[in-house]
Amino acid sequence: MEDILKKGEEEGRPVEQANLGFFKTDAQITKANDVFVLVVHYGFENQEIAREGDSFDVQNLKTSFGKNRNCNFRELKSPKKEHLLDLLGDQDKLLRFFSSKEPPDVFLLFVLSHGYEDGVIYTDYFLDDQKTLVHFTTDEIFESIKKLTKFEKSLKLINFGPCRGLLADSKFNRNKNVCEESYKNRNTCRITFIPSIHNLVLFYSTVEATKANTSERGSCFVQNYCDCLNQTEEKPLLEFLSMVQNNVHFLSIPNFKTGESQGQTPEVKMFTQDREFFISRTMISPATYQSTDGKMVKPGIKTTHSKSFSWKSDEGQNVRGRNAFILFEQHDAQVQELVNSVRNLDFDTRSFQLNKLSLDSYLKFCSELEHDVGCILTCMFGEVSENDAKEVCILVDQKKMPITDILHSFVGPKNAKWIGKPKIFVLINQGALKYENVSQHSYFDR
Repeated sequence: MEDILKKGEEEGRPVEQANLGFFKTDAQITKANDVFVLVVHYGFENQEIAREGDSFDVQNLKTSFGKNRNCNFRELKSPKKEHLLDLLGDQDKLLRFFSSKEPPDVFLLFVLSHGYEDGVIYTDYFLDDQKTLVHFTTDEIFESIKKLTKFEKSLKLINFGPCRGLLADSKFNRNKNVCEESYKNRNTCRITFIPSIHNLVLFYSTVEATKANTSERGSCFVQNYCDCLNQTEEKPLLEFLSMVQNNVHFLSIPNFKTGESQGQTPEVKMFTQDREFFISRTMISPATYQSTDGKMVKPGIKTTHSKSFSWKSDEGQNVRGRNAFILFEQHDAQVQELVNSVRNLDFDTRSFQLNKLSLDSYLKFCSELEHDVGCILTCMFGEVSENDAKEVCILVDQKKMPITDILHSFVGPKNAKWIGKPKIFVLINQGALKYENVSQHSYFDR
């Protein structure tokens, strides 16, 4: 551990202030002058499972954050599990590693490796049997981060690059065949409260249970992350991450064995924030920046994807219709205000008392909507909690229903007609309410 700390100290600090971004409140704008960036990576060198493009990812991040944005950059290659968790959980050691005495305004952590379901991230070390890889989990990372009490006011942006399962996120082709029902992808829709850390933002390279794409030129996730950072105009952090998400989503990597294209859908989780963070406009001249092509194997022309939904189907037909469904435990002023608001936005709006019967009716409505409906907005007001699996649930007829199961009703293979169309879900906790005058029958307002 001492060698790791000494190596970090020897790198020193940037002479100039960072130019990654700034914080904004109603009262003031504050520049983020001190930004830590730590890239933890495992290359699995000289192994059959060597991680393609590991060195390219590290260099890309170092250039984008260290050179172009003047951040205090560190890389940590193949740290042992206990050393990594110790470093991330000891604020004095972490500050020493970054040659600093005060916590940063922003702390970015990238973890690049192989991974599996339920937050498993592999190191490139073996257990004593020389067959099983040592691993840690995202939960263990979170538990370490919680110990950084001096970093509570720092924006913490943790980026996980590994695969999160074995499912291939195949690009859907309506002209070929429907999705197979055997495609077990419920957990791709999993929603949890974890880890609920103040001023924390999580960015996963892909959703739970699916693979993350990579090549000899680096991972799809890091490549697009850096491309966006090096080309961006000033924008809020959430909008910037959405831009990265959008670019990764549009990228297709051909699978020459199956003839299909493998997609990837990054996931963003943002917890309570003291201030809104904005990414600053890039200072790089477009003439000096060159991206890579879609396959990431050679320099190519920059491809820009639209940030807006086209409101057209693959066949060019208009899908401008929009529907809103409001389900509630109590029909109060807040519910009515939302109903009025979405109607003013030209949503065809229905509202229901929240129970099993109305939920079934809602799902049936959605499955039978006309082809020209391009967007669904769903808002649920009810008692929100979590189950034993730590999944976010809403109380329906006195039983906890995982939001995961509701979301899963709108993705393939279960509901192929909604693939590629915007689906907006809002969950509002009305608390454990009891009303003597609530009818047992579903409330319906057209």
